Amino acid sequence: MNAFGKLSVVSCLALWPAVSAAQSYSIMDLAVGSPFDDAFAYGISQNGKITGTGTVTATGELHAFIWDRGVFQDLGMLGYGGADGVSINNSGQVAATGYGPGWHALLYSNGHVTSIGGGETALNSEGLAINNLGHVVGRIQGDDGGFQPFSWFGSFSTLPMNRALGINDSDQIAGSVGYTWVYGGYLHQVAHACVLTGNTLVELGNLGGGLRTYTEAYGINSAGQVTGYSTLADGSIHAFLYSGGAMSDLGTIAPYYSYGLSINIRGEVIGQLQTYVGGPVGSFLYSNGRLRDLAEVLGPAGAAWTGLTAAQINDSGWIVGYGTINGATHGFLARPKVFVAVRPHG
Repeated sequence: MNAFGKLSVVSCLALWPAVSAAQSYSIMDLAVGSPFDDAFAYGISQNGKITGTGTVTATGELHAFIWDRGVFQDLGMLGYGGADGVSINNSGQVAATGYGPGWHALLYSNGHVTSIGGGETALNSEGLAINNLGHVVGRIQGDDGGFQPFSWFGSFSTLPMNRALGINDSDQIAGSVGYTWVYGGYLHQVAHACVLTGNTLVELGNLGGGLRTYTEAYGINSAGQVTGYSTLADGSIHAFLYSGGAMSDLGTIAPYYSYGLSINIRGEVIGQLQTYVGGPVGSFLYSNGRLRDLAEVLGPAGAAWTGLTAAQINDSGWIVGYGTINGATHGFLARPKVFVAVRPHG
């Protein structure tokens, strides 16, 4: 034993007063070690599987993929001229979109591909989210060029909503319901954030903008907490967290607007920052009551990256998305690291 005594790892379960842990992040370039020239990450499961799309530059092909513990599974083009993997569950089932001609909502499951967007004779469709039951929500384009949300719970059904963007393991669906009215000789329309549970649709309210302003829900966790965006009384737009029947303002990074996209069981939210005209300027992480620029959160680990666009966060705090590194746009996986303090004793 040296003069400072023996070192032991301090656990949060230690009997003597704990020393607070410091947290930082690692970030992985998903194109490195992949079979693709780039690999965009769009979805992550609760057990760490990732899906997205990879580009084969020589042919221009887009291939859907699954990444699991460092190993890529190239799903190919899923029977079409190209394919994206959009959302993935713990079993490795993927809500995907096939391209050419048009675009088609698909379910990939254990080597099998099923068209779920109303059939091959339907107009354009895409899958947007999947839960651990293999249930999917997405949207289908109608004859008028507009879009109708759908669910696929083993069969195709349209939904009484304007958009369906997230689904949890209780089959609660987050999205929005649309309203139109005529005023001053003009047709006006808005969307209101909502959750559909069975046949019951509940609107989530707003952050002060009133009934004639936009709110939308994008992500929902297993506890039924929801994130999205809402218009404020001054016309600006902020991300929200809906929990226990109340909508809370997550704030923003001035002068930008914030849009919540994905929420995990800890109430952590990732989302996008945009200019008032909709131009993307970055992403944020809301955690421990604070909204921060994702680049700031990643610190030195993310210094080589620019234009970080977060897509989804899982219950372990793993974040996937894409950004630019060394002049190329690649997918990334950012993971929190917890360093436990050590305390001498002798």
